[in-house]
Amino acid sequence: GYLQMLFAFLMSRSPPILPNLQQLPAHWPNKAPVDGGGGKPQVLVKHNTEDLDCDTYFYTPPGDAFTNLRRFGSQNPASIAALLLSFFHFYAYEVDYEKTCVSIRAGGLLRKDLKAE
Repeated sequence: GYLQMLFAFLMSRSPPILPNLQQLPAHWPNKAPVDGGGGKPQVLVKHNTEDLDCDTYFYTPPGDAFTNLRRFGSQNPASIAALLLSFFHFYAYEVDYEKTCVSIRAGGLLRKDLKAE
């Protein structure tokens, strides 16, 4: 749970420190991340208990080219101390726990009524 909170927090910074691998198009870094589809492929898999198609796509770098992913967060100038303080402030004061939940897929917070699973 704590790692999910940390990943969602780092994805929601501006600019993001961690990429959302489910939102990067297959030809990234030549194109910017997309929101909610459009430029990314879909990999649909049937849900194991319900008759739903679930999009399981996530970006995989061609070959072993992880260099671009390693440099992803370098554009954010925040220090570790500032990030730690922001993390605690974010989850203590900015999150409405009755209406939202942490979503790695969304790259931050998601309204509970929109959460499918």
